[in-house]
Amino acid sequence: MRPFVLATVLATVFLAGQAHAIPAQTPVSAEQLLTWLAGGLTSAELRYELQHREIAFTADDAYLQSLSDGGADESVIEIVKTAHPVDMSAKTPAEPSRVLELVTKAAREAHTKKYEAA
Repeated sequence: MRPFVLATVLATVFLAGQAHAIPAQTPVSAEQLLTWLAGGLTSAELRYELQHREIAFTADDAYLQSLSDGGADESVIEIVKTAHPVDMSAKTPAEPSRVLELVTKAAREAHTKKYEAA
């Protein structure tokens, strides 16, 4: 009986510690989403992440076109289009950053199977 109680206490302490060790998921940034797309995540994987995490940007038409050019299907684009961002200070700028431009290019090139250019 005593080993059972000890095992139960140790398991409880271990699991309680694990619950605090799991970091909270952060909202998805514009760059992160395009990077995942360029890296080959499927539309199902992208939908899962977008449905289980919030986004931290507002997508303009140019960004939505970048997603489409990069190979995102209509369901992913619709999720991004209708999402309510959690942090408006991280809004996609009117003039895309250099990082966003490069990631968009890489996603587009990977989607068209121009791997060396990507």
